[in-house]
Amino acid sequence: MQIQNQINKFLMFANATYEDGKFDLANVNLALREKAKVKLANNNREKNNSINNEWFRNYYNFTSYVIIAMYIAIIGMVMTDLQMKI
Repeated sequence: MQIQNQINKFLMFANATYEDGKFDLANVNLALREKAKVKLANNNREKNNSINNEWFRNYYNFTSYVIIAMYIAIIGMVMTDLQMKI
């Protein structure tokens, strides 16, 4: 899988440099040599996961009440408009 990803990346960059019937392989190699430094966050995964889980649980519990309130308000406004026309 990794080899296929690398080949696809090379072909994508090569196609981007195609001009006048030729490929600019020097620019492709320059682009592929670029590296990115990745720095991982703290290793307190259990603590971070529990905080994130609690936040998401509270968010989605609260969001459901807001959505239900919006539905009730919209249905109420539609019913009021229908009764005024009759």
